[in-house]
Amino acid sequence: MEASRENEHERVNEKGARPVVLAAIDRSLASDEVIEAGALAARSRDGELHLVHVLPPPTFPSGPAIPPVPSLVEDGRVFLQNMRDVAERSFTGPLAVHLATGDAHDQITALAADLGADLIVAGAPAKSALTRLLHGSVAHRLANDAPCAVLVARPRAREDAPAIEPPCQACLEARRQSGGERMWCEHHARPHAQARLHYAVPPSFGRGSMFLEPRQ
Repeated sequence: MEASRENEHERVNEKGARPVVLAAIDRSLASDEVIEAGALAARSRDGELHLVHVLPPPTFPSGPAIPPVPSLVEDGRVFLQNMRDVAERSFTGPLAVHLATGDAHDQITALAADLGADLIVAGAPAKSALTRLLHGSVAHRLANDAPCAVLVARPRAREDAPAIEPPCQACLEARRQSGGERMWCEHHARPHAQARLHYAVPPSFGRGSMFLEPRQ
């Protein structure tokens, strides 16, 4: 069956009137970063932002693709509207959304050509090697075949902060009695192989400050 695409909003400007950024979103963790990067790119160039969500057509193991059931289409529309609401928090310029059915790569490249897009923003591929092997990477295929530049957005790494040890009371007393001239108690003033971190976890890239004292 031929793939289909519906534009829930008409083209917000005549072709070529503004730079066009097309953000391809799905239900992965990268979608927020895709919208954020797309909004930033469109805003910085006084352009328009388009969001596209592609529904894969249901298939049987040995049969052709069939049209998606109405409930799936409606679910896709609701998801797309929710993502539009997210985009509107950081982007106040011209904004349009598109819902498509078919192969994600084919639908995104076709829409980019129709819109005369200047940039496509797509989510980073899954880290699972098996997932990439079975399904391929849409972002990788877009980078090779898209009619314009492609930006890949990746979710921010979120690492748990290490446990913070409480300060040594003897060290605190030594600082109080010396007016800050002595930082450590007798025990922690001796050489140790390891230091311990307490009070606060400093931000990355060298910002902030911390106290280090030898580990007991």
